[in-house]
Amino acid sequence: MLRGSSRRRKSKLFVLELTVVVHVGRALKIHNTILEGDSFEFITAYDTVMCIGDAVKSIITPELMTALQKFAVSNGATPNRASIITTPQPASPPLSNVSGNVKEILLALPPSVLKNVNVSVDASFWEWHGGSPPQPRYVGKPTSWACQDEGAEVIRIKWEKGRGDDGNIEVGYAATASASFSDLEKCALRLEAFDDGAAPPRLSSVAQAPASTVHLLSSTDLSDINVVVARAKAMIVPAAKYFELTLEGKRGAQLARMKAVRFFNPKHVLAR
Repeated sequence: MLRGSSRRRKSKLFVLELTVVVHVGRALKIHNTILEGDSFEFITAYDTVMCIGDAVKSIITPELMTALQKFAVSNGATPNRASIITTPQPASPPLSNVSGNVKEILLALPPSVLKNVNVSVDASFWEWHGGSPPQPRYVGKPTSWACQDEGAEVIRIKWEKGRGDDGNIEVGYAATASASFSDLEKCALRLEAFDDGAAPPRLSSVAQAPASTVHLLSSTDLSDINVVVARAKAMIVPAAKYFELTLEGKRGAQLARMKAVRFFNPKHVLAR
């Protein structure tokens, strides 16, 4: 009996996933090209990429909402109940260097991105034994976390060698060293641009589900439209997070170049 119930539930979830994929796929379609019989009109690679980003960040279109309401009705909801949406509190705008957010951003980054991030800290982080530091701030590259326990975070960073006592700049980085995150924060730790000039990563508004919707993801009531919508959004969160961190963040400079170059067909626009 339980096996049959489990199979039915998996089948319903598959239908929900298929519904979301179909509607998001339509939103991701490259409009105004010869695809699907449309006439060819002006389009750029930059516009295409940004439209994809908009689609994965704001997936609940009126068409998809109608489909989700029908799904809830098919699972036992009355038409009136299927139209009742509990509106969550609006998310705060994305932040980057506001106190406390640097740690949250770095903790959320995958290792492959973390290693490419640049941070900086006041020279007061080091002891100069009464002397004046050669430069006011030093830039470093995080390599890994030594400890991620809340309140006791320790991160490994390789710092630039910077300007020497003779005033000359020494190229390269010193050996990786561990640092208490609380000590770094006391010395004005902040995020810097990537090596290619792209803006530093920011606290993504899609990095995780709001606390008000977490309980919905564990609910098995697929007749509740709020549960259905929460599950639909959760399916696309990884794609939206990837777009923000990788395309808008790490590859932001390339996007800027694509925006500056206007061609009639995206295949003509080179990333480099």
